[in-house]
Amino acid sequence: AQVLEGIHATVERASRDALQDFSDAPQAFDMVITDMTMPELTGEELTRAILQKRPDIPIIMCTGFNEHMNEERAPRLGIRRLIYKPLVRNVLADVARNALGN
Repeated sequence: AQVLEGIHATVERASRDALQDFSDAPQAFDMVITDMTMPELTGEELTRAILQKRPDIPIIMCTGFNEHMNEERAPRLGIRRLIYKPLVRNVLADVARNALGN
């Protein structure tokens, strides 16, 4: 699905489905945007699993107030950007373009 001009997305509601999609074709993805709090795998667990398969992929994590995830911890996990909710579409678009180097 095209979400923003020039950006196409594969969207999954379950973190295990997202990991399976990524595992099936890791080179087909330019970036991963995930949430911190999800059923099954947390955003942190999903990040670790994805980076094991492809350490170079930019990952953006979305979170509400979370004592566990912060601006210091995120980069140590390989997360390129941390975005706090509520999300503003233009901010997300700018962060995505920046993570892709556009």
